[in-house]
Amino acid sequence: MKKKIVWMVVSGLMALSLVMAACGQAEEGGDVAEEEVVGGAVMKNVTLTKLDGSSVVVATEKPEYGGTLTRSVTSDSGSSFDPGITRSPGEQHPLGFNVLLDGDPARGPVGTHETDWNRGNFMGYVGLLKPSLAESYEIVDEETMIFKIRQGVHFAVNPEPWAEASRLVNGRELTAEDIAWSIERQWNEPTSYHAYNHPNQRLQSATALDKYTLEIKILPNQHGLQLLQTAGRLPTVAREVIEKYGDMTDWKNVVGTGSYILTEYVPESIRVYTRNPNYFEMDPFFPENRLPYIETVKRLVIPDRSTILAALRTGQLDEFSDLTWDESEVFMRDNPDILQKRRLGGTAAPAGRMDKPELPWAPQEDENALKVRRAMNMAINKQALVDDYYGGNAVLFSDPWTPIPDYEGIFRPLETFSKEVQELYEYNPEKAKQLLAEAGYPDGFRASIVTMSNNVDLFSILKDNLSKVGVDLVIDVKERGAYSKLANARSFPEYISGWNGIAGMPWKWHQFRVESQWTDSYFDHPDMRAAYDELQLVLGRDDAKVREIYASVSETFLEAAPQIFLPKPYTYTTWWPWLKRYEGMRDIGVYNPGEGYDHFSWIDQDMKKEMGY
Repeated sequence: MKKKIVWMVVSGLMALSLVMAACGQAEEGGDVAEEEVVGGAVMKNVTLTKLDGSSVVVATEKPEYGGTLTRSVTSDSGSSFDPGITRSPGEQHPLGFNVLLDGDPARGPVGTHETDWNRGNFMGYVGLLKPSLAESYEIVDEETMIFKIRQGVHFAVNPEPWAEASRLVNGRELTAEDIAWSIERQWNEPTSYHAYNHPNQRLQSATALDKYTLEIKILPNQHGLQLLQTAGRLPTVAREVIEKYGDMTDWKNVVGTGSYILTEYVPESIRVYTRNPNYFEMDPFFPENRLPYIETVKRLVIPDRSTILAALRTGQLDEFSDLTWDESEVFMRDNPDILQKRRLGGTAAPAGRMDKPELPWAPQEDENALKVRRAMNMAINKQALVDDYYGGNAVLFSDPWTPIPDYEGIFRPLETFSKEVQELYEYNPEKAKQLLAEAGYPDGFRASIVTMSNNVDLFSILKDNLSKVGVDLVIDVKERGAYSKLANARSFPEYISGWNGIAGMPWKWHQFRVESQWTDSYFDHPDMRAAYDELQLVLGRDDAKVREIYASVSETFLEAAPQIFLPKPYTYTTWWPWLKRYEGMRDIGVYNPGEGYDHFSWIDQDMKKEMGY
């Protein structure tokens, strides 16, 4: 019997329809109060329904149009103007383009608080998505998905006199054929994100059945991957622009359906985006309002960190998402009006190759090799790193999941794990020496680790700790390009500094599968493999089951000790209070780096003037 599953993209439609329903109830004395002025702001209460069926009342301030949002990046990448050939499609999405399913801001800290939009984008939860170009979708069978395309979406019209590509498209309506063509193009371009990162998981075909119906044919058990990576991360472009100009690497040829239009670009200096007045999306809290609110978005290229911080301090930047804990303390002292949100950042996760049996910590299955890996962990005084190196601004245990809202029900406190796992976080050099002796290394050994200059201070501490048990750690510092080359190819000789914080991405499951390019240790395990296979069956269908599978593998991973587990420091997102409807969100949707809130937030221009900026 053919199995049929229909999901009406509940998360976004729910937020919108519930707000509309609540507005209707207000006339009958329902959940939404009349607008009232509170402290000079016009406020309104909106009732939203969470994914578990419960309701929450959100007090939201009435937004205003206009203003400029200014942010910074440290480098520029011209190739990212064309999402079909760049490996970073998020560079242009969501400003200039749209995808089928996007992240729902109303599920985050400005709405139902079901995610803080910090790491939820990497977890594969379809409940956090909302309709964008697709109004709904249907999983017809294991190899077929049908998307109903939103009617009335038009390509943006760029008013600038040089915008010949925009005039070529002439603001015509988007169709299913445009989306099908964009999908096929991106999956077939060898340099694109999708073709490069998923060479063996290509969809079978994308076909427009009619003007507003899209059919996607997939390989069996890849509905989750395609929902998240194709529907959630593949922007749609105008076909005639590519056919005439070959691509959109020239910024003047950028034409999309997004909330903003690229109107100015100076290489290595600035990008300016102007509000698309005919954008199709409406505000879920104020459904009579067309998004976006902010008139201009500027992205400044500022390579020097001290210059970035100075610009933030003087109000020339509206937000910055990567303050260290010590920088945060200075900002709160000198700028008491600025707002901050603390989150757990990533850190180094030293991993040694277990595919080279001649190394002391390899192969993975060898009992003596496991003793070496355990000894390497016990030799590090991790609590001293928390107290001294990070000044208390770190957590001792955050593996393989961090204790944040997006990992609720997945993260487990250290005390709930086996004694073998708990010992990995205890400083015990004597037992480390004992384990090394039992493994055949009573006098220790020499090990090299490849890293970048930003880790030298931390690794110098590790080197000192390890020397006390006879391990001579040689720190091999590489510049960023050379390091990235070694890391991406996994061609480093022994250890690499690695990155602790990428265990998600269920379609790849980095750190948990030997074939993943970010599994620096070459870790693999039959239980993890079985969990990954099961995950693909429920991904995109059952978020609760996805969480359950995530949680089930923690002990297996930790007991294998494929890394030197280190404390994770706090970092801070900082913004000025005139940036409204923003609570430190980083990635809204499957992957929208730092810009997923632009069309949803607004600037209180009066407040900014009153504060002297």
